[in-house]
Amino acid sequence: MEAQSETLAKLWDKCWYFLKHPDSSKDMNETIDKCLKTLKRDHVDAIVPVVGRTKSTDYEKIKSNFEKFKKAGKVRFLGVTVHSKTIPEVCREVIDAGIFDIILTMYQPANKAAIDKELARAVKKNIGTMSMKTGQGIKAEDIPKAIAAALGDGKICTVLKGINSMNDLNAYLKVTRASQPKEPKQQARLDPAACGACGNCSACPQNIEIQEIMRCATYYSAEPALGSYATQTYQDIPAVATAAGCIDCGRCEANCPR
Repeated sequence: MEAQSETLAKLWDKCWYFLKHPDSSKDMNETIDKCLKTLKRDHVDAIVPVVGRTKSTDYEKIKSNFEKFKKAGKVRFLGVTVHSKTIPEVCREVIDAGIFDIILTMYQPANKAAIDKELARAVKKNIGTMSMKTGQGIKAEDIPKAIAAALGDGKICTVLKGINSMNDLNAYLKVTRASQPKEPKQQARLDPAACGACGNCSACPQNIEIQEIMRCATYYSAEPALGSYATQTYQDIPAVATAAGCIDCGRCEANCPR
């Protein structure tokens, strides 16, 4: 974050800075104040708590905290990021909560059809929609096509995508600067070895966190800058829910559409 502060020192008026708050059950005050001190800023554009499952979040508490920070001028908007095996259901709940300005969710071929209905509701309610993991499970050369497809049907306003090189940057800029939206039928080729985050593996009788493990593997292998994060995230998974608890029953492979 210190490096970001130095790099963006003269660019703050040209960018938006979102602050992720990992645990929506905890007070956001410490997260915000620590960030502002490090960034040497008096405010961030949005605070984005994480909601991982339905019926687990105190939305009134989040709203109350946010209104306090907004009144103090520390935060402009309230967002939410959805990390879940049941993304459409969680999206429906956070949209119905009626307190969020922005929703950031996984958006991939495997879950697109199910989530499009909820995103359409969000757009009608004037909630900004952002996608993440849009390139997960897709061949590297086809990621720009996946981004174009996500932006092409009007349900996604912004795609959040990690950039590892100038080649990545130039490829993604070319997509976002295109004057004509891409046809929704334009499909990227899928990498059969990558997780599509469909959630079908939740049928595991041992309750192994397969989707989370695959997410860590994707970060570790495809996002060099996130190697340590991937390792730590995997270590945070309870031991009984890691690959060590697998009994090789084959149910996950049978249910996996990839």
